[in-house]
Amino acid sequence: NITNSTTVNRQNNRPITQARLHWTLLVAATVPALIVGGLFHDDFEAFFRGPETLVWSLPLGGLILWLSDRLSRSSKVLKQTTLKDVLWMGVAQCFALIPGMSRSGSTITGARFLGYERGDAARLSFLMSAPVVLAAVVYELRDFQALVEDQTGIASLLVAGGSSFLFGWIAIGGLLALLRRTGYFAFFIYRALLAAVVYSVLVP
Repeated sequence: NITNSTTVNRQNNRPITQARLHWTLLVAATVPALIVGGLFHDDFEAFFRGPETLVWSLPLGGLILWLSDRLSRSSKVLKQTTLKDVLWMGVAQCFALIPGMSRSGSTITGARFLGYERGDAARLSFLMSAPVVLAAVVYELRDFQALVEDQTGIASLLVAGGSSFLFGWIAIGGLLALLRRTGYFAFFIYRALLAAVVYSVLVP
């Protein structure tokens, strides 16, 4: 867990709480996704449209996550998070723009390749979701006038953003318990089977 210990700011010698430091890093981790998403969101949607994308992205994402878990040094914990680490995780998060490549799976993969322990990789991934969900809500608000005119639209947007964060917080405990027992191989198998179902049902 993020502690309340302090880190000294070398420029002005003022102590910075560890929690504040981590939130600063997590906001920085959002920058790559904001840049890539803002510039290429429509291109990604056009290029990767259709169920055919899911047939390869689902198993590929699961395979890379499993390999990152197998190869990880597991030598880092949450309090050792650095700006360089979160920026690399932010780059990994950009792969979630491809349908079937989940945001959490991408960021956990990045954290495991960087050497974070399983539990802390999952916690860091969840914490990174907060600024991303907020950014997604702000992005949708670009059509604010249309949302105001359609009151159900803006209500749905707020409910979706809030519930996404709430249920993510609830689910993290179950995820950590599952990871301690099975690792990510079962997740890879699940995604591969789901891809097979998509292929058999949705691909002509």
